[in-house]
Amino acid sequence: MQTAYVTKGANTLERTRVSIPEPGAGEVLLKVKAVGICGSDHHIYLGRHPYVKYPIIQGHEFCAQIERYGSDCAQLLPVGSQVVVEPLIRCGTCYACSLGRYNCCENLKLVGVHCAGGFQEYLVVPEILLHSARDLPANVAAFAEPLSIAMQACRRGRVAADDFVLILGAGPIGLASVIACKRLGSKVAISDLVPSRLAKASKLGADLIFDANGDSPELIREWSGGGVTVVLDAVGVAPALQMAVELLRAAGRLVMVGISKQDLPIPISTIVGKEIDVLGSRNSAQLFGEAVAALYGIEDKIEDLVKTVEGLDALPEMMDYTINNPQDVEKVVIKV
Repeated sequence: MQTAYVTKGANTLERTRVSIPEPGAGEVLLKVKAVGICGSDHHIYLGRHPYVKYPIIQGHEFCAQIERYGSDCAQLLPVGSQVVVEPLIRCGTCYACSLGRYNCCENLKLVGVHCAGGFQEYLVVPEILLHSARDLPANVAAFAEPLSIAMQACRRGRVAADDFVLILGAGPIGLASVIACKRLGSKVAISDLVPSRLAKASKLGADLIFDANGDSPELIREWSGGGVTVVLDAVGVAPALQMAVELLRAAGRLVMVGISKQDLPIPISTIVGKEIDVLGSRNSAQLFGEAVAALYGIEDKIEDLVKTVEGLDALPEMMDYTINNPQDVEKVVIKV
């Protein structure tokens, strides 16, 4: 038996004992080493996620150790290896999968959303989802998933070295986007309401921080020499999006990563007049291994970015804390 935290309904996260699962054909048993709490986890816990059926064991950002393989596995990594899990179980046959864009598979299942995730000591996943994370601190390796989302947004927006990029929101995805953009050599401005978040963005290499409470948008226009070429939206808030469209240069790209239940007004005439590309972006496809590789050499920056807490039993307190204190913490990672 093992300890697991099960979300049984809205605002109900309970400690329980469950059986350690057996890996089937093509599957691997993992021992969880560290698991992050994500904004999606907040939505599930609060009863606001549209695709979740309770009860569910959450947790899709995690680092683990290989304990045992099931039958018919390639066993490319030795037992005992440290890995991170790309949490996307795809069908491989739908239109999106046929294009290699399995992140938007029509039959997609996410570990920790549609099936049991890392809020437990042991779990089983398909072997195909494993990526080696040798020599990375476990709490740093768990950041591979949000970084992969940021890298996907950059790919969707065709971010390049000559771009001036405006990131809306300095939460975990926005801060990961700073890392992803700077890897590509672009100039980066980031906007947020919380000074402490902007300070972290500056440490990660942001060239301009924009206080959405008081700074004038003209500051960004002047910095970029007339307007930005790419906007990465990680908030999904109408005023920020409207400002972004106005600041985009003609032929610019607007990439929407932030999720909102609201219908957001967008200035269509401006989008048409400037011929702006409006692109949706979500989990990464074929970028997860690259995201893991990008963590090597910046371990200290990630350590500063995440709040690491010892022990799975800290989960309920940390879930409430991260929801109620967004100004104090960007990302909590639980070491199991």
